[in-house]
Amino acid sequence: NAAQQNPSNVLYGLFSDSDETHVYYGLLDLNTSQFDIFSSLNINDVGNPKNLKYSVVPLTYDPNNELVYMAAPDNNGKTILSVINATAGNLLSTFKTISNTIISLQYDNFQKQLFAHIETNFENVTVIGEIDTSNQI
Repeated sequence: NAAQQNPSNVLYGLFSDSDETHVYYGLLDLNTSQFDIFSSLNINDVGNPKNLKYSVVPLTYDPNNELVYMAAPDNNGKTILSVINATAGNLLSTFKTISNTIISLQYDNFQKQLFAHIETNFENVTVIGEIDTSNQI
C-alpha cells in the first residue's frame, strides 16, 4: 500500500504481517528489497486492514502536509479514518464518526481536499464526498 515514492527508489507505506494487533509504517528500499519499519500502529487505534470488505486498503497521501490517510474497520466493523505523519509514521488523529464503509480515498493536491468513495445504506448505491480535515491536523 504505497503512500509516497521518492527518487531514491524508496517506497513509504503501511505493512502488515502475522501480528494480529499492529500494522507497521515504514519504507521499502526497492534497490535492496529491505524493509525499514519506523513505527507500529495498534489496530485498536487505526482499525484492522484485515477486516476490510474489499481487497485494497483505502489509503491516500497529502504531499503538502506529509500526511497519509487510511481507512479501516475496527473489530466491531465501525470505520476509522486515520491521519498519519508520512515521515515518522506516528498517528496524529482519527475520525471515528463515519458510519459507512469507505471504499477508497483520494487526496486532491490542487484543491487540498480529501475525498472518499463511501457505501450507503441502499443496495448498489455509493457516494463520493469530501471529508473536512481542517480541524483534525
